[in-house]
Amino acid sequence: MFAAIAFAVVALAAAATAIYYFAPGVALAAMTRLGRRVSGLALRQIEIDGHRMPYLIGGSGEPLILLHGFGANKDHWTLIARFLTPHFRVIAPDLPGFGDASRRFDAVYGVEQQLARIGAFVAALGLEHCHLGGNSMGAYLAALFAARQPQRVRSLWLLAPAGVVSAAPSATMDLLAAGDNPLVVTDAAGFERLTRLCFTVVPYLPAQFKRPLLARALADAPFNAKIFGEMFSPLVELESEVRDLATPTLLVWGDDDQILHPSGFAVLRPLLRQAECRLMQRMGHAPMLERPAETAADFLRFHRRAAGGRRPRYHAPTPLPGKIMADRYHELHELTLRFLDAFNRNDLDAVMTFFSDDAQYEELNGRSSRGRAAIRTAFEPQFAGKFGRMQFDEDDTFIDADRGKVMSSWDLRIAKDAGEVLLQGLDLLHFADRLIVRKQTYCKAQSALYLAAGAA
Repeated sequence: MFAAIAFAVVALAAAATAIYYFAPGVALAAMTRLGRRVSGLALRQIEIDGHRMPYLIGGSGEPLILLHGFGANKDHWTLIARFLTPHFRVIAPDLPGFGDASRRFDAVYGVEQQLARIGAFVAALGLEHCHLGGNSMGAYLAALFAARQPQRVRSLWLLAPAGVVSAAPSATMDLLAAGDNPLVVTDAAGFERLTRLCFTVVPYLPAQFKRPLLARALADAPFNAKIFGEMFSPLVELESEVRDLATPTLLVWGDDDQILHPSGFAVLRPLLRQAECRLMQRMGHAPMLERPAETAADFLRFHRRAAGGRRPRYHAPTPLPGKIMADRYHELHELTLRFLDAFNRNDLDAVMTFFSDDAQYEELNGRSSRGRAAIRTAFEPQFAGKFGRMQFDEDDTFIDADRGKVMSSWDLRIAKDAGEVLLQGLDLLHFADRLIVRKQTYCKAQSALYLAAGAA
């Protein structure tokens, strides 16, 4: 029997290897479906203006519609969705002409036509209003939609929006001016060039997966060229459209964006009446792909402030001495966000992977535990639900990259039978390499609430 099981395991492994090398498109599709499942997204489809529009949907809460960029598709939001679905009903469509949506050479895909289709999509879902976000072309369309129909948009999330005509020319714009469009991929070299233009740190992609992605880009090139001409010729100037826009807005840009120059950030910031602005350090054109946890945390923090009526903030990039220190800063921030996410998923096994063997945990009630086994024992009542269902929301994070220390403040919502309890506190996390060697937890609450929370 054991021999049969072993043979089956070997056969499955061999089959998976063969699929990866000889049918990478099949493997990529399977990984895409897995990514959607991990993020709590399901695939749906709707008909809009004679176009089939597939969309991903998942999560609970107010609707958050996310629009992809030029040449992209709905799955560009899959990585970040796992951090958003606990808070929002996330909806990410393939815009007509892109992804798996219909492509019609007899249709027009200019700004006005696409805005009308987005409005029809929102209405077809039965939504009177929504939170609306986008990246690049998607952010451009989202901003224009909010400017023209502000009553339908509760908040706006703009990740490097296109259409800022008074921004300085980027590397991509210089190529376009020379008659070379890097956004329409026509060969393997163009695929690699576009990847380098989009990212500061290219997200990991298995080598074999590049083959089906390149094949799809080549197949889409003629239609992408059609859409590009119709969408951006003539260009609707974003500055004049969003001037004095009152919709609460989070404007995000990467300081290393080579597709759309980050000077667009400074152009738009004073035009938006209720904007929180974040210039991300060592970031390219697609923050939701390059650093999804950090990008999601910024949006969730913005949303809490907007809902609470707090004054918007401008986040300038933290000055750091050189590339190595900047990399360490972002590594620590990403680790902290993933650590918090493991708590919110109620995954004790995942939480424990962040601790070193001899780590020390100092609880908010004064107890101290040393070593993974003792720390796990201290956490077990919390993860067993003894204190209620817990949800941590990051508030602010301060990082000393040189010394490997992070101070992360948070709001903790505890759902109990008698109602919801809100606590505020912070963690001091001391890292050695990529592991926590000391966690100190502090809580701001009255004594009764302090005891009700137990371990945090």
